[in-house]
Amino acid sequence: MVEIMKECWAPYLNLDVDIDDDTPLPVLETLRKQILIKVKYTAPEKTKQKHAPDTAKTEEDSSDEEEASNKGNIIPELGSLGIYTRSYHFKSFNQPEAKVPTHVFSLSEKKVLSTHKQQAAALFRHNKVSTNGGLTVRHG
Repeated sequence: MVEIMKECWAPYLNLDVDIDDDTPLPVLETLRKQILIKVKYTAPEKTKQKHAPDTAKTEEDSSDEEEASNKGNIIPELGSLGIYTRSYHFKSFNQPEAKVPTHVFSLSEKKVLSTHKQQAAALFRHNKVSTNGGLTVRHG
C-alpha cells in the first residue's frame, strides 16, 4: 500500500522533511496541493518498551500499551508518511498531545456530540487556535 501511495501520489507528497515535536509547522500556503497523511502515532519509546521486558511497569503504562496494541501495529514505512499529522487517542483537551501542533484527535460522531454537549467552548477553542491540530469525526 505504501509503495502504491508513493508511486501514485509522488508529486503531492512532501517526504523530504525531518520533523519532530519541536519543529515549527510550515506556512499553510506551502502545503497547497499537497496530500497530508494522518497515521496513528505511537511514540518510539513505547514501541521499544513493548518489545523489551520491563518488570517495573505501572498500571498506567500497561493501560497505554494495551491501548496502542489495540489500535494495531503501524509499520514504519506507513508511519513515516505521517509527516505533518499524527493521530492520537482523545482523552481530554488538557492531555499533553493536545499541545503537539501535528496532533489530530479522531472521535466517533457520538463522542463529538457528547463532548460538544459537555464542553462546547473547549471544543470550539481547540479547533480554532492555529497552533493546535484538530479532530476528525468518524461516522457510523
